[in-house]
Amino acid sequence: MIVNYAVTLADYKAALRLHRNLKLSRRLTFYVWFIAVPIIAALGAITFTVLNLSKLTRFAPLLFGIECGLVWISIYLPIWNFYSARKCVKQVFQEAGKERIIQLEVTDEFIYSTIPGVSEGKYFWNEKIGLAQNNKIVLIYVATKKFIPVPMSSLSPNHIADIQTMFERNPVRR
Repeated sequence: MIVNYAVTLADYKAALRLHRNLKLSRRLTFYVWFIAVPIIAALGAITFTVLNLSKLTRFAPLLFGIECGLVWISIYLPIWNFYSARKCVKQVFQEAGKERIIQLEVTDEFIYSTIPGVSEGKYFWNEKIGLAQNNKIVLIYVATKKFIPVPMSSLSPNHIADIQTMFERNPVRR
């Protein structure tokens, strides 16, 4: 089976979201840095303001330093996440503003993926290969943290069934 497709920014974000949600430690890390730290920063700002205005503590300068660090992290991480996703898509999946056409070949012997001008890889079934999918994207894992994203919009139901049967016929060796 051979499939030609292009990966957009929305596809790449869906792939990162699926990759993050597959493992509990990745989800917890995301929740801590993107949800808990901003909440702690907001509560800390309120506490610092109350303590400083009421002059209840001499530790206000120390709290101010911690608060500045938490606010900086709370602002920096979403901006960095936004920028790095776009930069990755531009470097890997686009060429001069146009999308690169990726070719994926899945056979009984190997999986062959080619991104013209960037990379190509031939992955045999005796390696640690895995499959994850949702309604937007299919991830073919060729290593623990390395995957090939394939948008569901570029796959027909027959292609999806073929990929699933290939993975069933060639179980992952651990």
